[in-house]
Amino acid sequence: MNWKLVALLAIPFGLAFATLTITGTLAEVGAIKWTIFGTLLGTAWIVVLQTSAHPLQHGLATGFLFGLVAVETQALFMNTYLLNNPQAADVELPLGWSARMATAVLGPLNAVLAALVTGGLAWGLWHARRILSEQRGKSR
Repeated sequence: MNWKLVALLAIPFGLAFATLTITGTLAEVGAIKWTIFGTLLGTAWIVVLQTSAHPLQHGLATGFLFGLVAVETQALFMNTYLLNNPQAADVELPLGWSARMATAVLGPLNAVLAALVTGGLAWGLWHARRILSEQRGKSR
């Protein structure tokens, strides 16, 4: 595993995503979904370009760390997040949890989801790239 690559991809992108959501720049749900998908797709592609083996494991680790950094950073700055995203303050939470508690506790679940998406994308892109390079080799 190339942990340096995982950290270099996940931490800055996770902090950037958290900053965009905390400041309210990504207040719309659609914008958030597309930003997450684009980030995970981009990091998966970089994983494929930078690793010759184990794209699934690298993608899983990158996605998990990205999700964990993003969500736990949001939990740390929850008051600012709620000020800049008033629609989030209106959400009724289970068990009488505060928004900070719900975000911190459910953050690892979001990280697992990000890991599965990034790992799956990296694996799929890696196989597509391998197949295309084999076809190019046969046509020459």
